[in-house]
Amino acid sequence: MKKIEAVLFDLDGTLIDTERFTILSKVEGGKEFGYDISYEDAKKTLGLARSNSDAFMRSKYGENVPTEYFRKKRRQMIFDELKEKGLILKKGTKEIIDYLNNENIKKAICTSTYSKIIDEYRNYSDLFDKFDVLITGDMVEKGKPNPDIFLKASKVLNVPVENCLVVEDANSGIEAAINGGFNTVMIPDLVNIDSQFLDKVEIFSSLLDVIDFIKSING
Repeated sequence: MKKIEAVLFDLDGTLIDTERFTILSKVEGGKEFGYDISYEDAKKTLGLARSNSDAFMRSKYGENVPTEYFRKKRRQMIFDELKEKGLILKKGTKEIIDYLNNENIKKAICTSTYSKIIDEYRNYSDLFDKFDVLITGDMVEKGKPNPDIFLKASKVLNVPVENCLVVEDANSGIEAAINGGFNTVMIPDLVNIDSQFLDKVEIFSSLLDVIDFIKSING
């Protein structure tokens, strides 16, 4: 592996503890409309671009499944918690940002979340000001599992793909990174890694382990 000059992070479930709301909004929201949406099906939408998530839900539960309502419910769940507790960071988020700053390694957030939601997150945290680049789901034509979001970050940062490291928590993001030719690590949050990716990525328990991994590569 070549020297790591940039790290591209997923957001929900990787840097911040919000991924569970993607599942709960579908399971609980579905009940309000008479849909018995399984926890396992809801998990399969983690990390997916909005259009891909909607397509999956329609394929499983029919054309009238209220996907837009699920998004509104997820958003409400997140902001109810934000008002009470603020933005909850995943273990190692602060430490890896400090480490990358000290090592002059560039950093980007690459998230399927749309920019409008990120703008609202900013009211509760300065996390996003600490990154060189922020690429949101509405900034690319094709979202995860397509690699466009990571390729765009690589281009904007002016760092070759082979010198970038992608950090993800969801299989859709792992697939996107692999499709783009990126070195990739996974920190499982609510889902385990798909067996097809086991020999293609490194798996760690927290962002603190990613710091050690980068040190082992860069020396």
